[in-house]
Amino acid sequence: MSFIFVMAVVLSSCFLSRYYSKKTAYETLDGLSQSTAMQQAENFKTYAAKDMHYKSVYRWYSKQQIKEMDKLLTSEATSKQVDGIRVYLGCDNPGVVVNPKLNNMIFLVPTKLQNIDGHSRHGDYYDHPMSYPVTTGENTVDDNADASESHGATLYSLPALPPESCSNPGDHYINVAQCQQWVAKRRENGGSAAATPINTYSEWYPYCFIKSLFDAILDGKNNLDGLRIYLGKGDLSVGLESYKDKDLFILVPTYPKGSDHFDYYQCLEELEPKFCRKSNGTNAITMQPNFRWMMGGYDNGEMCPNSCN
Repeated sequence: MSFIFVMAVVLSSCFLSRYYSKKTAYETLDGLSQSTAMQQAENFKTYAAKDMHYKSVYRWYSKQQIKEMDKLLTSEATSKQVDGIRVYLGCDNPGVVVNPKLNNMIFLVPTKLQNIDGHSRHGDYYDHPMSYPVTTGENTVDDNADASESHGATLYSLPALPPESCSNPGDHYINVAQCQQWVAKRRENGGSAAATPINTYSEWYPYCFIKSLFDAILDGKNNLDGLRIYLGKGDLSVGLESYKDKDLFILVPTYPKGSDHFDYYQCLEELEPKFCRKSNGTNAITMQPNFRWMMGGYDNGEMCPNSCN
């Protein structure tokens, strides 16, 4: 009995020592381990140019996940000098080199100010207190536009969506018709760019905007239940040469409809008077000059491979 008791004490001591020594979690903002995220991103850089298959890609984040991510970012805003998040594309190793079909995924990494030559000013970081866990939630949806549209991902709609209204849009407003056009290019069953390689690895967005977006989703009076991040392909119709044929992300809040989550396209600026809206950083950190807004969401942050971590 005494031997068993001693062993139990030793094992308990080891467990407690291990538990209290691991005060830091190394994860993405949405709960993916750092090692997995970095490997997924590296896989994507290696194989993306070889993938000639369909690529209608999006990921949906629930209101609970938004709440957890917002809590973590808010807790680190000062201590880490958080300045934004980077939206990444990643994939598993496809196992073949010739015309691989990638299992694409989207994940989010918070960033802080850095000053390293040859890199973006916005450096990724993964170390967070274990007291702020974030659930991983739903997986990225890949090449399933028809079914996704019927469950609320209405930017995949082929008929034109009705126009939205916004009496006081942000500086770089983009209407829903433009965003629908960009997403349609990556839609299987008719997308003009659906079977071409993805040419963007990641896109960075400023904390001012992300915080406002999260606040709007979490505000109960707005009846929003999450955030959908689409992959789309830009064009020249908004006058930005650097975005011609560039793959990019479009962020759209969602609202509940039965058990589904439908895209919400109306003006968040009208729901939230303090919504971050100025490209010159009036509300907070200075934004990129090509920062653009969409009704209920936006796209066009700082893109990689042009500007990487």
